Amino acid sequence: MTKNSGTRSPETLEEMIELKAEMFGNRLTASIVRWFRNDTFFDGFRNTPARIIICTLSFIVLYGGLIVGWSTQNILLEYIIALLVVLVMQAISVRFVFQIEGREILDEYQTQRRDRAYRRAYKNIRSIIVAGVVGWLAYTYIRENADIELGGWELLTYQRAATIAVFAIGLISLQKYLAYGIKGEPFMSRDEVKKMRNS
Repeated sequence: MTKNSGTRSPETLEEMIELKAEMFGNRLTASIVRWFRNDTFFDGFRNTPARIIICTLSFIVLYGGLIVGWSTQNILLEYIIALLVVLVMQAISVRFVFQIEGREILDEYQTQRRDRAYRRAYKNIRSIIVAGVVGWLAYTYIRENADIELGGWELLTYQRAATIAVFAIGLISLQKYLAYGIKGEPFMSRDEVKKMRNS
């Protein structure tokens, strides 16, 4: 037996590692797909009443945080955390359809709803920008030409500017989830889920 017969060539070892990595990737992808399709742990987030509550909570956190943050100027970190919690709740309630790319995970209905939500969100953001520009022009005109005293740049502190920036980021981030709609998945009992899986 020669010295080289017991060792493998680097190409064979490399091919073997690539094959194992590919098999692991395929198994991982298959398990993720199965989990997304059959997950029942977060079902309480996905039905219609839950979607209504989560959307209402999103509006309360987004606009309420802006109002309280503007008034008190000391809740910026709490505002950011509350927005992140609401964003995670929204992502769970729509089965992460906006974070997933790949046709094998999403079914046709979810894909159509996601695409429609993207179109609506784009229109909403465009409308918000137009309304903001018109509001700014009206504010400037009223401030310069009327006898009404409106606050100016002196009201804008660093904390308030940061609060407005967080509000704008939250508003844009939430648009796709709010445009997805409040209709959730039908609520099924555990027995119904087991029957569906076994059929």
